[in-house]
Amino acid sequence: MKKLFIYAAKSALFLLLVTGLFAACSNSTSSEEEEEQEPIAIRVKQNGQTVVERNNETNTTTGTLTVNQGTTTSFTVLFVDENGVEFTPEPDEHSIDVSSTSPIIIFSNVNSESAPFGFDVQAQDTGAATFQIVMNHVGSPEFTASGLPLEVTSSN
Repeated sequence: MKKLFIYAAKSALFLLLVTGLFAACSNSTSSEEEEEQEPIAIRVKQNGQTVVERNNETNTTTGTLTVNQGTTTSFTVLFVDENGVEFTPEPDEHSIDVSSTSPIIIFSNVNSESAPFGFDVQAQDTGAATFQIVMNHVGSPEFTASGLPLEVTSSN
């Protein structure tokens, strides 16, 4: 009787260890298989509304970023994956750069430290310009949206 009890206890322990091993393996592979979202598009938003969208996959841009001369306006940047899902990349590894060669605008307060990323535009003079946003991954460009339209209107 004693041998039967020891045999049953060993069998139960063996099954418990094997089950734990399979559970541990399935959990570790699922976290390794999580893929980082890859952007195919960018959305620039003001007060939660999309003002400019650039899709690099279809090579299309819709909307125009419009600001009044003599003002500073804040915008947020969200990226869009192949499924149309908006996201902000991990701020610890990603940053954005916003630039233009036009003298009518100045970019400031470029924020890559929290989600969503953001920036301010100071409008110096009226006119039209283009700008670009680059998402960097550990300091190297990973996604570029260029030719984004911007218009500065008179404040009157």
